[in-house]
Order: sequence, then structure tokens, then C-alpha cells
Amino acid sequence: MDSRSDRSVPETLLFQALRRNGNINHSADNADIRAEVLAEILLQGKDSAVLPRKLCLSDARIVGDLDLEAGDINFAVQFVRCRFTGVPCLQQARSSALYFVDCALPALRAAQLTVGGSLVLQRCAVSGPVVLTGAHVFGQFDLQGSKIRNLPGVAIQADGLHVEQDMRCSDKFLAEGVTKMVGAAIDGQFICGGACFCNPGNVALELSGLIVKEHVFWQDGFTVDGQASLRGARVEGRLDCSGATFRNPGKVAVEAVGLTVDQKAKFSNGCRVEGQLNLTGCKIGGWLDFAGGRFLHKGGKALDLARASVAQNLIFRDGCFVEGQILLAGAEVSGSIWAEGGHFENVTGTVLDATGLRVGRDALFRVKGDRFVALGQIVLNDARIEGRLDFTGASLEKRSDALKCDRVRVGQSVIFDNVTSDGSVQMSRAMIAADLSFVGASIAGEVSLKGTCIDGALKLRFQERKPPRLLNLCRVRVASLDDRQTALPKKMELDGLVYGTLRDTEDAKTRILWLHKNHKYVPQVYLQLASSYSAAGRHDLATKVLMAREDARFASGTGQLAWLNRLFGRVFKATVGYGYKPFRVLWWLVALQAAGWAIFSLLNLNDSNFTPVRNDIDNRWFNPFLYTTDLLLPLVSIRHRDLWIPHGGGAVAAVAFTVMGWILAICLVTGVGRLFKRDT
Repeated sequence: MDSRSDRSVPETLLFQALRRNGNINHSADNADIRAEVLAEILLQGKDSAVLPRKLCLSDARIVGDLDLEAGDINFAVQFVRCRFTGVPCLQQARSSALYFVDCALPALRAAQLTVGGSLVLQRCAVSGPVVLTGAHVFGQFDLQGSKIRNLPGVAIQADGLHVEQDMRCSDKFLAEGVTKMVGAAIDGQFICGGACFCNPGNVALELSGLIVKEHVFWQDGFTVDGQASLRGARVEGRLDCSGATFRNPGKVAVEAVGLTVDQKAKFSNGCRVEGQLNLTGCKIGGWLDFAGGRFLHKGGKALDLARASVAQNLIFRDGCFVEGQILLAGAEVSGSIWAEGGHFENVTGTVLDATGLRVGRDALFRVKGDRFVALGQIVLNDARIEGRLDFTGASLEKRSDALKCDRVRVGQSVIFDNVTSDGSVQMSRAMIAADLSFVGASIAGEVSLKGTCIDGALKLRFQERKPPRLLNLCRVRVASLDDRQTALPKKMELDGLVYGTLRDTEDAKTRILWLHKNHKYVPQVYLQLASSYSAAGRHDLATKVLMAREDARFASGTGQLAWLNRLFGRVFKATVGYGYKPFRVLWWLVALQAAGWAIFSLLNLNDSNFTPVRNDIDNRWFNPFLYTTDLLLPLVSIRHRDLWIPHGGGAVAAVAFTVMGWILAICLVTGVGRLFKRDT
């Protein structure tokens, strides 16, 4: 090689440096070195006498296309601060180790390259594509600090790349254009802290089918401007996107359908996604953490977790902000859902659709420092929650149906304590294994629990000034009813409400008012309340409820003779308490007896009011007390009234007391009959 006469001085110096063997550090002092001369050096065979262990060439300008295709480079090569005028071609080449540090390249073609050690492009400026399709790197693949620009084309083409250790794209790495690593495999970690992949409006990072056997760290300012695709990818460690930014407004920002992460996945601590984060059907082996993140896709699906499987907890804590819809339909969370202090916003529609969700422990949408806020509808229809469902202190700001939990199954309690809702809460045909609590709740719309079964207590203790517009408890079954000091809703539907015990057995007056607020007369609701009082030994209160039932029955009459029915009801109540207080008639008898005694005594002062039926009867024999008694007891006669013929006022008074006597008799017979019928 020394005999060549056309070598330049820098090229000659490089050849002379090779004679030293060992680790060679040679600086070209910014001189030109032809690519074919450099190729001649790099492709020396193993038997060459001038084969170094490592060649470090710095400050050189490599002129022409460096063609090493299908060649063997039998020693490590490092280029430092070198400028390449042509595109290095390393396709199907084999190298011990290959380093480009602070270099400038127009592109790099290295498809099916095999590197026995590490492949490094640190702080390099590449103005065209880096092609590594099918390449195999036995060490690390290091792109730290490099800038690869090829908009709008492909920046990195690395489909099928296999890296047996770590791949690093950190230290302000930049790829402008598409980065494609479809079906790539990284046996170590994939570290991209502070990196930026940029292809606005299009796919920027295509990692479908990627396999990472350890962890993926996309942290500390990691940015994707365009779509990041992880469809069908698998991360056997954890996926950490804390503080990352994914930007593709109005479109899918992260396409990760079928993503598998064996440990936890984090989109938390300042992670920002502008566009849809699509995790449909993903499988997460640990926690899925969105705490403190911002997810913005106004009017669309911000977080798509349909049919997702999370082995531990799903977290929306610490001010997590979502603008758009969260879809959890058919998802399965083996741990808990923690959404304390989260802010979900989708004013025009559903903010959280969790139809058919399965949760192995608790679902917590409550206060933790800040209130949980939902500006949009929450749907939990057909969900199954093995622990408790807790909305304590939450703010639900949808004006129509704020929360829909129809057919939900909850293994512990459901808590709406101190909830503020601008709309309705629907929980029809639900099954709750413990308590359902509305202590201190303020719900402007309807609360519908139609057909719900509650194994514990139903605590209806709404805010005094803000009860619901309608409370629907039709066909509700509950073990215990706690309605102490509650504010009455404007309208109630209670048909079929069944409860075992009452927490407060004193406040019958309020509960009767409760029942009267029912939209129609339903006998069952009164009988149910009376039964509960009887079971608690409060028969006096049970009687009041049953009498209130009769009030409602007579008041509910319709038709042309409804007034007559209501009149009879008033008389029946006043005389014998609808049969529940039959001996009340005795007080009427005493009062009427006294009144008759006085009236007939006054009338008897005028002899013209009463005349005897026979001449042998003296007027002085007339006894007002006996006469009144005879009139008031129609079924029993002491024959005193038979001796006198009333005239004028006496006749009118006699007829009046006779009619009142018959009325009392009829009411007494009816009331006693009801009493015996009830006892039997």
C-alpha cells in the first residue's frame, strides 16, 4: 500500500499511522481523505500486517461515497468530527464496532449491517435518511445528541432492527421525518429522555410490533410532534412517559392498540398529549398512571382504553386534566381506579364512558386536596366494582344526566356524600352489597334508583336547601332506611319501595309528609312504613301512618261523586279515626250529649216546642238528658222520645240529633268491624 504514488500527504500519514498497530488515534487536521482510500484501509483482511485493534480518525473530510457494502471491518472504527461529502454505504457489512461522533453526514445506508459491538452516532448532523433495515447490533445503539433531518420523508428506516443491549436517543436527539422501527427488537432499554421526533400532521414515530425486553424511558421533555404508533408493541419492563409531550392536535397522537407492558405504564407528572391517546385493548401488567398529566382532544376521544386490561391500579390523581372523552368500555382493572382530584371535561357529551367496566377493588372519584370535577356525563352502566364506588365531594357539572350507573354491581358501598351535581343521578336496577349514601349531597336534577337492591342502609340526607327535583325509589329494596333530617325533594315516586328497618323511629310527621309528596296514591308505601314502625314496637306511629294512608285514599278519589267520598272520609276520620281509633266516637257522644242536654233544656222553656202524646202526661216530666240520649242511640230505645211530639225548633233539633246519632252508629260499627278484620 505504501507504493501508491497518487496518495495525498494526509492519506500517506494515515497509512503510516496504521503501522503502529494497537489503538490508533489519527487527526487529519481538516484535510481531505478520499473515500476509496479509506475503504481500502477499513476492508483489510484479518491477515493484514497493519491491522489495528481500533482506528480513531478525527477532523477529516471524507470525499466521495464510502462504499463498504458487504465488507468485513475487522477492527473497531471511530470517526470524530469528520465530514462526509458522500453517503457511507454499510449495507450487509460486518463490523466489530462503529462510532460516528460529532460528524456530519448526508445520509447513512446500513441495511442488514452487523455490528459485533456498539453502533454509535453521537451528536451527529445527518441531512438525509439513516437506513438500518434488518441491522443487527450486538452492543448498544447510541444516537444521543444527533440531529437527523429529512422532512417530509423518512429520517430513520430501521424495520426489523435488532439491538441486543440498550438503544439511546437522549441528550436532545432530533429526528425530523418519519422514524420507522416496525418489528424491531431491543433486548435492553429504550432510552429517549429529551428526544424529539418531528413530522407534524403525519406519523413521526412508527414502532408497530416493537419488542423491548427491559424498560422504555420517554421522559424529561421527550417530544413527538406527529403521531407515535406503538400498535402491537411489547415492553417487558415498564413504560415511563413522565413529562413527555405527544402533539398531533385533532388526530391520533399515540396509536397503541394492543400494546403490552409487563410492568407499569406512566403518562404522568406533566405528560401532555394533544390529540387522542389510543390504548384500545392494551395489557398493562402493573399500574397505568395518568396522575398529573394533561390529555387534550376537545370533542373527541382523549383517552381510549376500551377493552384495556390493567393488572393493578388505574390512576387519574393529582390534578390529571382530560379535555375530551375517556373511554373505558369493556375495560378490566384488577386493582382500583383512583381519580381523586381529577378534572374531566367534555361539555358537549360524555366525559367518561365506562360501560361494562370491571374493577377488582375500589373506584374513587372523590376529594383528595382538590375536588374531583366532571364537566360532562359519566356512564358506568353495567359496570362491576368489587370494592366501593366513591364520589365523596365530587362536582358533577352536566345539566341533564350527570351520572348514569344503571345495572351497576358494587361489592361494597356507593357514596355520594357532599356531592354537588347540576344534573341527574341515574342508578336503576343496580345491586349494592353495602350502603348507598347521599349525606350532604346537593343534586339539582333527578335521583333515580328504580329497581335497585341495597343490602345495607340507604342514607337519604340531602342538603337542606338543595334536595333533588325528583327522587325515584320505585321497586327499591333496602335493608335499612336512614332519612334523618333530610330535605324533602319536590317530587317522589315510591311505588314498590321495600325496606327492613328505620334508623330513626321518631320522625313520623316528616315521613308522612314524605309519602304525601308521592305523585299518586300508592297503598304499599304507607303499609311499608307502618310495618317498619310496628316491627320497631312503635304501634302508635304505625297507626298515624295508616290513618295518613286513609287521608290519601279519600283525597285521591275522582269522578262526579268524589266530593261525597271526601266528605265521608272526613267524617269517618273525625269519628272513629278510619277504624284505627274506634273509641274516639265516645268523645263525640259525650259532646253531643252535653250539647243536646243544653239545647233541649232551653227549648223546653217554651211549652210549644214539645207536647205529650197523651193528656195524662205532665209537661214537667220532659227530661232533656234522657231525650238526647234516646235520639243519639238509634239502635237502643229508652222510649222517652216516644212520649213527646216536637214542634218548631224542637223538631229541627230532634231530627239533627237523630241524624248525628245514626252517623255515629254507622261509623262505630264500621270502625269496630275494621278493627276486628285487621286483628284477624
